[in-house]
Amino acid sequence: MPRHRRHRGPSQGLGIFSVFALALVSATALPLIATLLLWRYAYMGSATRALGLAQIRDALDGAGEVLALYPPRLGADEEPARIARAKRLLTGLIRRFRVGTAALPPTEAAVEIALRSFLGAPDIVCHDGRIIDGTGVDIGRRDCDGSWILDAPSWVARCTLLWDGATEANRRLWANAPVPLRAERDASKAVIRVGKEGYVWGITALAEPEGRAFEFFHPEIEAVEVAELSNARGERVGVEIARLRGLLGSAAAQDAVRYDYTWKNPGDPHERRKIALLRHFPDYGLVVCAGLYEDEYFRPAQTAELLFVALVLAVGGIALVASFGIVRRINDALGGLARFSEATAKAEAPAPPPPLSGIRELDRLARAMTEMEAQIVSRREALVRELSEKNALLREVNHRVKNNLSVLAGIVSLQLGEAVGAEARRELERVEARIAAMATSYQQLVDGGEYAFVAFDEYLRSVLAYHQGARAASQAAVERTESLEALKLGLEVAVPFALLANELIANAYEHGRRPNRVPRVDVRLFRAGEGVVLEVEDAGPGLPPGLREGTGLLLVRALTEQLRATFSLESPLSPEGGLRARIVLPRVA
Repeated sequence: MPRHRRHRGPSQGLGIFSVFALALVSATALPLIATLLLWRYAYMGSATRALGLAQIRDALDGAGEVLALYPPRLGADEEPARIARAKRLLTGLIRRFRVGTAALPPTEAAVEIALRSFLGAPDIVCHDGRIIDGTGVDIGRRDCDGSWILDAPSWVARCTLLWDGATEANRRLWANAPVPLRAERDASKAVIRVGKEGYVWGITALAEPEGRAFEFFHPEIEAVEVAELSNARGERVGVEIARLRGLLGSAAAQDAVRYDYTWKNPGDPHERRKIALLRHFPDYGLVVCAGLYEDEYFRPAQTAELLFVALVLAVGGIALVASFGIVRRINDALGGLARFSEATAKAEAPAPPPPLSGIRELDRLARAMTEMEAQIVSRREALVRELSEKNALLREVNHRVKNNLSVLAGIVSLQLGEAVGAEARRELERVEARIAAMATSYQQLVDGGEYAFVAFDEYLRSVLAYHQGARAASQAAVERTESLEALKLGLEVAVPFALLANELIANAYEHGRRPNRVPRVDVRLFRAGEGVVLEVEDAGPGLPPGLREGTGLLLVRALTEQLRATFSLESPLSPEGGLRARIVLPRVA
């Protein structure tokens, strides 16, 4: 028996949870307070708001200067080149053209018609989500939202010449057609910029309620009628801008009007809040706008964000230095516990107790593990002795059962020599085969070193070899084929299943013969779902009409009911005869 160890007294060291709680409070409380202060006085400060509005106002003033240099005139004296130059300065160069919208995705045929009509190129085709020119080169594709994009540089340049050279009336026809064609510009190349994502745009003024207004210049929706422009809230953003929030014609229209709303440009995942300033230019009939998304509105406060990061790093560094010694002690203690656990898992000999660390919880764990190790070693020794005794007893029982079955088979064999009449000899032979089948099962238990499971495929090979050899001297050779899946069965299932298999195989060898034909026996064992299937097939004459079931079939049916299995006979298998017996065990562990 292992000796009991004496343990040192309870540790008075710091608790591990107290240590980590103190460290976490120090590492998180200070940065949290600093974050709140920075948010209150930097992000939400009036200076930041004023700076953002100043950017928007400067952009609006700049747009007015550009329009003064290239004043847009529509109608009889319209100059497309001047208008195109102003749009390039205000909203950037055209980078691609979009056909259709996400709301009404067009078909391939509709896209072909729209592009052919616009470009005068009858050889453009759309196929398998691609736009292809007459030379077979891809010049565009279907976008993920269902609309189509033409973005090949040479074709974009060709479309740009047509777009910029057309009148504003034609551009509006193309942009608002049933399958609209719209130019999309690269706002990052514009002269007038508002932050990183903001931009300027202009809408024709809507003085009369029943009139129509269009986007005059815009990075994404140039020439689109604004009546259809609304956000997720149902707010008619385009009309509100075109009417200058209802202030057109009033004295208030002379100054910039602020308009806050939510908006989602093509390609954005969701709507964002936008802050815009609107100004009416009556000489051009335009309401010019400049806007900035609110999440970019506060980006000038990035200096405060950098300060916050620096503060977090400083606090984290202090916390790391202060807790380094404690973490090292914890690490050493955990390492000792791990080594002790590994030695205990081997259970070869009592392991030396792990050292105490001075941390209360870890020391309690060390003492508990030491006591547990002593109990494990003691119980393991008892279990090893008990298991050895049971294995020896079980091995002896199986050996004796096998020997008794062998003796019984010998007695039947002696009686077989004194039997009178063919019927008596045949019945004794079948009894001898059944006893041999059970003896073979127990022989495999003894030889295999397992006392609860039988390798059933190996058992079937032994039974087949037995019957093949038993009939080799007195009868013509039997052609035997076998397809046996490796399978282990528990003893309570294996023994009755072995008797079943022996009966079916013996019947196939005995009755599976026909005159002038080579006898044949096929045996198959395989899994089917959670169950097992055994099939024994012969090439004999098959079941005669009016057959009366003998002892063999009655035994098969009784064992089948015991195993809750199903038994079926199929005969004839062909015009010449043949028989297939099938046993299905529904569930095998």
